[in-house]
Amino acid sequence: MPNHAKQGKHFLFPIGCLRLGKALHEVTATDRSIVLTRAIDWHLHDFMQTIDSEDPQVVAAAEDEAIEHDYTTTNDEWSDDEVRFLFTSRCCPVFHSEKCLPKLLKRIERSVNEVNIGLSRVSIPCELFWKAVEKWEYREFAVLCSVWSAIGQAAYRRVTYDKIVRGAYGYCTEKEFAAKPKSLETLSRQQVRSTIDRLEKRGFFVRCPFTRRHTAYSRRLSLDSLIESIAKRKASETAPTMHQRLKEVERRRNEK
Repeated sequence: MPNHAKQGKHFLFPIGCLRLGKALHEVTATDRSIVLTRAIDWHLHDFMQTIDSEDPQVVAAAEDEAIEHDYTTTNDEWSDDEVRFLFTSRCCPVFHSEKCLPKLLKRIERSVNEVNIGLSRVSIPCELFWKAVEKWEYREFAVLCSVWSAIGQAAYRRVTYDKIVRGAYGYCTEKEFAAKPKSLETLSRQQVRSTIDRLEKRGFFVRCPFTRRHTAYSRRLSLDSLIESIAKRKASETAPTMHQRLKEVERRRNEK
């Protein structure tokens, strides 16, 4: 299992990494390790896709990483994927106890194959990630990931309780959630509400009612700014469009 030893900013991984097929109160330490490994592997996988393994600076950094941490390979020379992994490992806040690169790449491949639904990404600060996945009440970690995944990079997003429940179990869409195990015990509306209340009080987001079904959530706006943004949006939605104005002018002309 990867360990945290370096410093970094954020981990980015699919919400599907949380899919365990069991009630949140049944999650064990082993289950937490599975979630952690999937999330880290997906973060590494996505980062690796952006790396040019032919870049001399990338190759030099990869070789330094291999020497510094005693990584090994069964090949005669580093493969392209191994170079990408070594460079990524040098940039990301993860320390690997396993040193055989083919085994590490195989583990990443397995994690990626396990998470084939629930591909909406969640971004979480590295320090918070380690603390939350290992030590928090698991329900709070799962619900926070779900809310942050729903918000994404937007200033704010309208989110329903149903969407939060789906995300907490590693699903994005209603279609995906409908295929979950029939025996899976999911959170009640009251459990979701109480968990959200606690997370909001700890400052992880602000929220404001938007419609009867939707609540607006934001990670980066203040509550006052969120309320103002919603008010402006609703005002613009009720204001007549240019097409409507032109039609009204034409109607008045015809009445004369």
